[in-house]
Amino acid sequence: MTRRRPARWPAPLATALVFAAGVVACNAPQDPIDLPTAQGAEHLQIASGNNQSAVKGNALASPLSVIVTDTKGGPVPAVTVVWTVQSGNGTLDAYSVPTDANGIASVHWTLGPKAGQQAVQAAVEHLSLPALFSATALDNPSGPPPNSGGSVILHYDGSAWSTSLADGSGLALSYSAVWGASSTMAFAVGKCRGVSVISTWDGNHWSVPTEFACSGGTLSKVVSVWGNSATDAFAVRRDPLPPSLSSSILHYNGQTWTSSLFRGCSMCGGYNAVTSSGPSDAIVVGDSGIVVRYDGTAWTPQSSGTASNLYAVWSAGAGNPVFAVGDVGTIVASASATAGWQPQTTGTTRALKAVWGTSASDVYAVGAGGIILHFNGTQWSSQPSGTTQDLNGVWGNSGSSVFAVGNGNTILHYDGSTWTVQPVSAAIDLSGVWGSSGSDVFAVGTARYP
Repeated sequence: MTRRRPARWPAPLATALVFAAGVVACNAPQDPIDLPTAQGAEHLQIASGNNQSAVKGNALASPLSVIVTDTKGGPVPAVTVVWTVQSGNGTLDAYSVPTDANGIASVHWTLGPKAGQQAVQAAVEHLSLPALFSATALDNPSGPPPNSGGSVILHYDGSAWSTSLADGSGLALSYSAVWGASSTMAFAVGKCRGVSVISTWDGNHWSVPTEFACSGGTLSKVVSVWGNSATDAFAVRRDPLPPSLSSSILHYNGQTWTSSLFRGCSMCGGYNAVTSSGPSDAIVVGDSGIVVRYDGTAWTPQSSGTASNLYAVWSAGAGNPVFAVGDVGTIVASASATAGWQPQTTGTTRALKAVWGTSASDVYAVGAGGIILHFNGTQWSSQPSGTTQDLNGVWGNSGSSVFAVGNGNTILHYDGSTWTVQPVSAAIDLSGVWGSSGSDVFAVGTARYP
């Protein structure tokens, strides 16, 4: 008998921007399918998603993921993994999934109708040892919402907020910002265990990183994302390693993320936020008043006229003003791509963390201590928010439907005249908000635990 060598994990990825496509739900049969194994496949192991729990009949928060490796521990792509429900009468959204370039195959599991332990098996033909996943179906629908303590992405359907993604596998997921091109294509950016993460929304599920992809981090984090279309988006990544700091501007072309501009220095700041008004105009702001602008070909530094840290930037559209906000109530604006930046009077010294508007004469800035400022095209004035929590994100789909999010589960909604608090059951500090409409809104952040 040939003795198989123990499986080894692939070496940690030097860069771990993780974005996996979701799989489409179907009612395929659960019988194993006879398909050939790709050359070189030697080991099948669980990557993430084991030992989760949820109320019976509900979907688990994180997908089940396996990794297929060769004799040297390297990932093997294009291997068909066959999934079967072993107990519990639950359902999967796919039953035959090929491994991706990293040797990973994933499915989403909805638990069966009875409480107790349930199981799903993943197998590869010609490999003798399958992978067995276990989950606990809870029999307490009146208790806390499943995985609510680990909520990292919330969704608003026009009437209530609910958990869209929870960190059910203990990956220390934390999201900083969210933006999308449509209701079926969005990005949430952040980190897991010190590794940069970009998760994608396909209209049904958020992709999540695997266990090994969150290992070996260096405190890196994607802090901002914005774009123009499904094939033209930008993100900002920071990689602090005291006393030095490096940061990058990333670009997405519809298939992959690549570095568009890199900044590295010692004892200095980096990039914090990005916005874009079209393929030939993107703006990034950062620490100590940094501003760089993209014309479709190259990035060019611009003088912002301030030494304050700038945390957010928003463009009113091609050829229209751009607003950047930051420390000590700083707001600077540029009338066009070629115009200089001018300071604006705000009447506050509180840090401003986010800015968004419907037009150049209807702009909102939010920040520390619950401050909300509004610009009418001439001047900034404060609006009562009803909260003292720090507000970190703002977005709306019209002047009479604006959302502001912040620490301590804070979500405010503006109806054109008054800001009101919206109830949220999950414990989460929120950092960003975006939606495809007023009834399809995502808010992202970091789970809060007792």
